[in-house]
Amino acid sequence: MKINIAIDGPASSGKTTIGKKLSEKLEYQLIDSGVFYRYFAKKFYLDNIIQINEIYLFKDEMLNNPFYHLKEIEHVNTQFYQDLTISQRASEIAKVPEIRSIINEIIQIITKKKGFVVLGRDATTKILPDAKIKLILDVEREAKIQQSSQLNNLTELEIIGKVLSDILKRDFDAYELILEAKKVATIINTSNLSIEQVLAKIFRHVYWYNFKESSSKSNIEPTVEELIEYKNWPITNYVSDKAFIHIFSNLEKRYEFISNLLEFNQKCLENYEHIERDVLPRNRQDDLFRDAQVWRKNVLNGPKCSARFQISRLEELLKDLEYEIDEFYEKNQEKNFEQKNNNK
Repeated sequence: MKINIAIDGPASSGKTTIGKKLSEKLEYQLIDSGVFYRYFAKKFYLDNIIQINEIYLFKDEMLNNPFYHLKEIEHVNTQFYQDLTISQRASEIAKVPEIRSIINEIIQIITKKKGFVVLGRDATTKILPDAKIKLILDVEREAKIQQSSQLNNLTELEIIGKVLSDILKRDFDAYELILEAKKVATIINTSNLSIEQVLAKIFRHVYWYNFKESSSKSNIEPTVEELIEYKNWPITNYVSDKAFIHIFSNLEKRYEFISNLLEFNQKCLENYEHIERDVLPRNRQDDLFRDAQVWRKNVLNGPKCSARFQISRLEELLKDLEYEIDEFYEKNQEKNFEQKNNNK
């Protein structure tokens, strides 16, 4: 069963990149609300006047043939993505409540059939408040500046003058929207994560949702082509993540088990490092020095790296579980509160 996924977040948090990769993996349709604003800025902002009547006519046309117009919007956006004038006009259009309402309505009608990843500043609150999975991609400001400067090949002065001011302005404009979104969505900080790591976090939420819905096997499984591309660690992680969910459906028991497993791997790493540091000969004149170095490289390094990797991964799992447990208790408190009010 397909669902809708809404992704929100501040400027330069990776929404577009992650959204594209996620929709490809799930074979979902991607819709970026920001693309609509840039399209409207190009097509319906003439002589410094927003052609609101033309926008209403376009809305009717689009709903008659939505996927044709989505391709057209994407095509226009690709052509004028770097156009500063279009971007400025799009920002002005985005401040008009009537136009925001039109764009939100278009996306809501198109996504009724499910199977969409929707990106936008208010995707989790105004556009798709009923999305089954709602995420905020957050990022520290330093990471945003670095990302934007690398993308546009800018000098230090240009970074200070252009990138920083642009990010600050966009963050300021979206401040209240992001605050509202954080109340209803799961937050993923992307600052120090690779694209693959962010996607892995999102897929855990997708798998968990499907498990809760079906109480059995997840509906979203890798294809044969994807499975045979997995190396040893990806397939191990995929299988163990599913095992955790199936064996420990109780969140607190799962948290306790993973905490113990983390401690176990930390002890293993301590022992590996002790052998490397204190047991193996360090004097090159020692007869066993060369054999010990070969053994360290060919034998010891494998399990030592494995323990380090597991520690990092288990720490991520615990952080995600903390969010899930907090959300679970918050929802229970809300239900109890509603029940008390109804009983009164």
